[in-house]
Amino acid sequence: MTRSDQFSSDRTFRLWDLTISHRSLLLRSPQDAVHPRNLDVVFAGVAYVESAATLNGARLVPPEPGELDKVTRALGKSVADKELFVLASGASRLLVVAVAMAFAENDLDFTETSLVRFGAR
Repeated sequence: MTRSDQFSSDRTFRLWDLTISHRSLLLRSPQDAVHPRNLDVVFAGVAYVESAATLNGARLVPPEPGELDKVTRALGKSVADKELFVLASGASRLLVVAVAMAFAENDLDFTETSLVRFGAR
């Protein structure tokens, strides 16, 4: 998996898998006629998620003013800037408080999750 502070894709992503016990989240853009491989975005050490179920395109961006305060209030504890990942998609924004974010292409079947494959589950 690739860790990067730069992530941008015009693909459509869906919330694919969430494990509360292992605090991990998977967003997937599944393979199709245009894209021969899945593109997975994995978050580890997840403490908070706020998102639409589908993101049409996604770009990692800095938090807007007030988003860090909003998440801090929701969790009832202080959140560091580096722990808040924001994926922008048009007018929608996915907010995730997590220890890390990574992404990778893969050939997994529709029913397979990369959370198992990469030890996040």
